[in-house]
Amino acid sequence: METVYLKFAYLGDNFSGLQMQPHFLKLRTVEGDIVTALIDLGIIISKTENSVRVLSRTDKGVSAIFNIISFKSDKTFKIGMLNSILKNDLWVLAKSIPKESFDSIKTTSAFGNRFKKRYRYLLFGNYNIIKIKEALFLFSGTHDFSNFSKRDLTKNKSPIRTIEVKVTRKKYLPDVLIIDIRGKGFLWQMVRRIIQCAVDYANDKISLDKISRLLDGADTKSIKPIAAKNLMLFNVDSEIIFEKDDYHAIKFLKTLRDDAVRKAVFFDNLIR
Repeated sequence: METVYLKFAYLGDNFSGLQMQPHFLKLRTVEGDIVTALIDLGIIISKTENSVRVLSRTDKGVSAIFNIISFKSDKTFKIGMLNSILKNDLWVLAKSIPKESFDSIKTTSAFGNRFKKRYRYLLFGNYNIIKIKEALFLFSGTHDFSNFSKRDLTKNKSPIRTIEVKVTRKKYLPDVLIIDIRGKGFLWQMVRRIIQCAVDYANDKISLDKISRLLDGADTKSIKPIAAKNLMLFNVDSEIIFEKDDYHAIKFLKTLRDDAVRKAVFFDNLIR
């Protein structure tokens, strides 16, 4: 069987997170919707038998413009078949069947940490952009993010991560600060806690010295995560070549007619 990669986008508002949950919980998840659609169309038999994997897990409420799911299948299909049965807050945007095998890119998981991901947060409010930049500047580089993540005690993950942070404004969103954070791996709630810390500094609730001490491990403090709604997985620097399919991307764009800000951000990604 070939390994198939699908690029997909979704609005996180109506999902209980990305990861598929046991059926008895009756929770709607992004992975659950896609797997169910694949099974209903006869493309796969089950998540386990067809080695279904998702590149990046996102928390409840977080959206994505570019995420990737992979699975093994010998069936021929078009992405329009999936989109015809998925709800309009979840769209498959492109498909690829690369020559390299599934196992050849596997390290610790289906995708490993070779793909750099970019998260984007839309920060609304009258914040001092200079202070936001001052705080976020401290996070760029390699640090111990133990104080800026929710630890998953079931996994033995290193808290050391390397990220790049950038703060900008767009002409089409003059009242919004756009915060981009790029890296190969992120801890649970890491992005949201980093941004909340910057907001706390802008509101004079924490000092730059305190932030530095938290990053150095010289001090401890529980930073709460900022709201998930305005966070999205914006892009992935993937080695996978996807078939270009603007038709389905534009159809997804039309579903955002009541969400002008996210529509503008999605378009920004689409035209790249």
